[in-house]
Amino acid sequence: MKLSPISKFILGLFAILFGLHATASAQQWSKLPFPGNTEVYCMLPVSGDSIYAGTSAGLYLSANNGNTWSLLALESRTVQSLAVKGTMMFAGLAGIGVQRSTDNGFTWTESSNGLPSGTVYSILVRDAYIFAATNVSGVYVSSDNGNSWSQTGTFSNPDVKPTVWVYSLAISGSTIFAGTFGDGLFKSTDNGVTWIKSDSGLTNPTVRTVYTRDNSVYAGTLGGGSFRSVNPGNLWVDISKGLGSKDVRAIIVGGGSNNNLLIVGTYGAGAYRSGDTGKTWVQFIDNLEDLHINSYAIVANNLLAGTNSGIFRASLAPSGVDEATVSSANGISVFPQPFGNGGFSVKLPETWKKGSVRLMLSNMLGERVVDMELSSNNSEYIPVQTNQIPQGVYILRALSGNEFVTRTIIKE
Repeated sequence: MKLSPISKFILGLFAILFGLHATASAQQWSKLPFPGNTEVYCMLPVSGDSIYAGTSAGLYLSANNGNTWSLLALESRTVQSLAVKGTMMFAGLAGIGVQRSTDNGFTWTESSNGLPSGTVYSILVRDAYIFAATNVSGVYVSSDNGNSWSQTGTFSNPDVKPTVWVYSLAISGSTIFAGTFGDGLFKSTDNGVTWIKSDSGLTNPTVRTVYTRDNSVYAGTLGGGSFRSVNPGNLWVDISKGLGSKDVRAIIVGGGSNNNLLIVGTYGAGAYRSGDTGKTWVQFIDNLEDLHINSYAIVANNLLAGTNSGIFRASLAPSGVDEATVSSANGISVFPQPFGNGGFSVKLPETWKKGSVRLMLSNMLGERVVDMELSSNNSEYIPVQTNQIPQGVYILRALSGNEFVTRTIIKE
């Protein structure tokens, strides 16, 4: 349960009295120099600083982390999906199947032999296989680099139409997931030879996006919100409470120091983030001029959002993505503030030379809830799990030899 505004005010005031120093700036978006009114459906980061964007007006390329963009190829085509297999790129187009490039996207050739005449909404590469999700007759597979395609097995559910429309594909281990338009979600553990209905707990049958990370699978639906499964896909849990729109078209999990930061893109209410796998959400839309998000990508610790009017970028650095960062004069940092069930992360001062640092967290009654040893040689943010402690104000104390620092932090 999230804290009420009054509770947040009281806890915030209490924290200030105990010496909390925090940066109050929330995550800010900036619009990248991209042609206006261009819908961005997918983005594909590749090696170096390059990222491709599939749009309603062709394929665009940025070679400098999104600072500038140029129209590369497939002019006047609608590019719905992109994927890389070795030295080849594949593009799923609206209405005309798949195109293939062997020169980093500069030139393209038809690669649709065996595919139906329709839109390819998602392309997935697994080892020697390439899978294409169509809006005509399910999923197709190629084992010869796109020279030919064949339809995978039928979706084993008597209620599913032969012409099933598949929106999204994702892979977790040996399991491939397929989200459909109106027919729920399926999975296959044999490269698509058979598909099994896998949407128990999913209250909306139109799955626009599927995203996998570690042992979790996330599904975004058109009207039913977002769902999470950990088993994998056998049972889904609604994690939509707090979202301003239940039309979820993009899901991603931050990397690096934001490894546990779950981010969803809604169609109409913009971007939301969660540090506790979807139990609580925070909307971040400052300077996000278009609240209709179709896709996400992470490039160089930045989050890129593809919208109906171009691409926006926000920093994924701790001070940019979280509501606040607690920082002391001698260099210790803690984020996010307030933190949720996902815990918080600390970065120790570079001046601390001792081999280990003791980190203790106590509630306002003096009861210790966390007591752990950290390496002072680790200059990165170190996660601290706090999912078992209740909401409230806590005192954080870090000791290294004769040096120590004490800060007050809040769990909401």
